[in-house]
Amino acid sequence: MPYETRYFSVFLKQDGSVTAVNTDKIAAVDTAAAVEYAQTVAASQREKGFVDHYRYIVIYGLTAFLTQEGMQIDLGGIAKGYAADEVRRMLQEQGVKSAQINFGGTVVVWGQQQHIDMQNPFQKTGSPMADLLVENKAIVTSGVYEQCFFYKGKRLHHMIDPRTGWPSCSGLISVTLIGDEAAQLDAPATAVCCLGIQEGLPILQKYGIEAVFVTDDGVVQATLALHNQLSFCA
Repeated sequence: MPYETRYFSVFLKQDGSVTAVNTDKIAAVDTAAAVEYAQTVAASQREKGFVDHYRYIVIYGLTAFLTQEGMQIDLGGIAKGYAADEVRRMLQEQGVKSAQINFGGTVVVWGQQQHIDMQNPFQKTGSPMADLLVENKAIVTSGVYEQCFFYKGKRLHHMIDPRTGWPSCSGLISVTLIGDEAAQLDAPATAVCCLGIQEGLPILQKYGIEAVFVTDDGVVQATLALHNQLSFCA
């Protein structure tokens, strides 16, 4: 059976407008001006070839060299996973047999089985949509439902598609990945959230990563191996 068909789906009820996720984030900015500025920056990036900026990073062993003046590297998308794995390693070296490390969207558990609440992306922070039962696993979530605003009915968020310079439009609002190490999940979670299910599933299959997807219209899809580990909230 093709991997991309091996998931089950449920419909996530939305008790109100999707914009409810943004009600507690008030920003004193002119939305139209911000969008116009973003359009200008995106166009400039494409003209300069910076959309594929990773091509300007040269790796020499353990050293990285940036070939363009003014370039910077932001490790925000991958730092939490590495940090969580390191905390687990240090605690295990001190004899800790069972624990949960929670860095927000990055969770690492070991020892006894534990229940992890999965955030409902259509509700305020702390509102679970499901319970995930895991043991000796890392769980990483990437989504576009927190750092965003709405302009002319369209969600504009922080996850930029490097192919366009614009916020991704993959049809996914969140992706949760389950694997052995958080550091190995951070980058794929962001990439798959940007790519969408059809393009992202082959990547997950290649590395043996399980996943839960939530689409823009509230459909939840999960890889088949998670069927008995997920319990959805009423």
